[in-house]
Amino acid sequence: MNLFLDQQSLGLRPYLERLGLKIRDVKEILGHNDTRKGVPDDNILAHLVNEPSLTLVTKDRKLSNRCKKQNLNVIFIDESEVVATEVLRRIATLKS
Repeated sequence: MNLFLDQQSLGLRPYLERLGLKIRDVKEILGHNDTRKGVPDDNILAHLVNEPSLTLVTKDRKLSNRCKKQNLNVIFIDESEVVATEVLRRIATLKS
């Protein structure tokens, strides 16, 4: 599986790569490494249409919904849910 990270998800890269996943990101669209400026959603969608093997990882609900409407591969991450799950996991390890 080839995962494609938007600007908001770039922090996940080192964790995902450690799992052996192939990661690509918005630098492909930008043509440079400076990701401080955002990439318009339309450009991300066009890139995903041209690269159908990619799965977008995003916490942007609007972008996720647009991908789903176009039958593009997308993983939506509800950041608060992920954080809450991790807190509960750590609480469980403290109790044991």
